Amino acid sequence: MTPVRVLAITGYLGAGKTTLVNHLLGSPAIAERNPALILNEFGTIGVDGRLIRDGQWRRYEINSGSVYCTCTQVQLFTALQSIVADGRCGVVLIEATGVAEPADLEPYFEASPLAGVMAMWATLCVVDAAAFTQVAPFMQACRRQVRAADGIVINKADRVSDE
Repeated sequence: MTPVRVLAITGYLGAGKTTLVNHLLGSPAIAERNPALILNEFGTIGVDGRLIRDGQWRRYEINSGSVYCTCTQVQLFTALQSIVADGRCGVVLIEATGVAEPADLEPYFEASPLAGVMAMWATLCVVDAAAFTQVAPFMQACRRQVRAADGIVINKADRVSDE
């Protein structure tokens, strides 16, 4: 059995995480895998969920903390178990809150009953090309998100000069 792949998307507030999620959901490579979404907001009310394109995917919202924080571990584990139990999903997209301090999600997939049925695919960090140099010096989470990423998506490049 091929494990369900998990793609985590990080990036500070306004970098374009939701735009990337919508783009991925529209791509055949993701859409044909029957994706599930885990949307994470630090605040108590989810905002980005309303901006996600409509579709047949399962959607989970984890609010009031970061998916990388112990304060939401039970919610995250419950959502992942539900996705596995459903049996139809081939990929999970996790959109982390913009203030997330990234940590290793691997322990979730090494723990029973997720062992062997889910695996971390990659962590992508979305960076706003126009704002990064202003944000990074003051926001430690921003720098950590970039360092922890397997890949970096540079967004809004059209708003900066070639220099």
